[in-house]
Amino acid sequence: MPTQTTVNLSNSQRVQYKDQYDRGAEEMRLYDMYAGPVDDNMKVAIRGSSYQVEYLSDMTPGTSTISELTDVEAQTLRDFTSSITRTSRYGLLRTSEANLIQAFTNYAGEMYYKLGKHHILTVDLLAQAAALQGSWVERYVARASLDKDTAAHNLTAKNLHFIDSQLQSIMAPYYVSKSGEKIYDVTMHPRVYHDLRMSTPIVETTEYQDKSAIMSWEVGAYGRFRFHVSAWAKVFGSAGVANGTAVATTISAQANAGATTIVTTDDVSANIAAGRLWLLGTIETGSTFYPTNELVRVLSASTTTITIAGSGENGGLKYDHPALTVVSNADHVYPVCFGARGKSLKKLWDPDTGEYGDILDPEYDGNLKQWLQLAWKAYLGYGLLRQTDIVRGEYSSTMDI
Repeated sequence: MPTQTTVNLSNSQRVQYKDQYDRGAEEMRLYDMYAGPVDDNMKVAIRGSSYQVEYLSDMTPGTSTISELTDVEAQTLRDFTSSITRTSRYGLLRTSEANLIQAFTNYAGEMYYKLGKHHILTVDLLAQAAALQGSWVERYVARASLDKDTAAHNLTAKNLHFIDSQLQSIMAPYYVSKSGEKIYDVTMHPRVYHDLRMSTPIVETTEYQDKSAIMSWEVGAYGRFRFHVSAWAKVFGSAGVANGTAVATTISAQANAGATTIVTTDDVSANIAAGRLWLLGTIETGSTFYPTNELVRVLSASTTTITIAGSGENGGLKYDHPALTVVSNADHVYPVCFGARGKSLKKLWDPDTGEYGDILDPEYDGNLKQWLQLAWKAYLGYGLLRQTDIVRGEYSSTMDI
């Protein structure tokens, strides 16, 4: 007798939890907004290991009159190329049938949600790397010398005016709003946004135009810039100057995701009075990023046992950290991305798996079909084709108390 099972009704199961997947997949998209598709047939563009874009130089402005005796000469144009490397990403979860039966929570639905969350975080990290690893950097001093207590190292309206003039001078692309405004988008962390918001011209503008803007924290635009403020914005943890009450050690044993305590190699309990966020991870001194770096708040300490609060689901650590992972309370550095929505980056993708990848049908595995697998996959690439299309500002923040 034919029997309907979760195996041959897998499409129904997929539809049932698709909204959970979509909810996770929409949570953290941030740097992807700077990317627009390459101007080509995507099926053609995705072929090969990379996609090449060609450019031609402009003609030199004419300053000569037409001679009556000799013929004029043609100008020579120069050509240039840039490329986007295609790559792939995936996410996979596997659980036992018994776990689905015994779980008191909606475990299957949560698996879809976590998979969707992993999906967009993974894809946006590619966009983040393309947006923030360019060679055009504006900062007052070298990254390792940025100091929260030096006003010139913090983001102010003056920095915006300077970068605006730079972008316009080199004719960097801009986004045109429905009202015809030429707009540059700015992505930043809330901590560096605080310093900008307290900058004198910003305060004066909001007081004159709308006094409630200061109280409601809603300074969303200034001049040509539109601000996108998110805690998911990139932070170079502890990449600035050392704190006067320094913590510079490692963890002595592996700390797993969800842990609410860490054990440090050295006794730094006397230094928690600095009260700032500490880095667990690798200090990013250059253009290599470490996605599992995280910042934690110290709640208390007993010699080498440190109680922390983190961004994990339970208020603990978000990721696993192996023994000897760096622990530091040096000043953090906040990169700020200045660019044009849909124009500063280019992206390509496999049309069969889609712009952000494809969630696969749930699959049961094993001789008894006792394991459930959920997965997504993507073939895509992001590229900063011209270094003049995005500026990365680097600033310290007075919020690193």
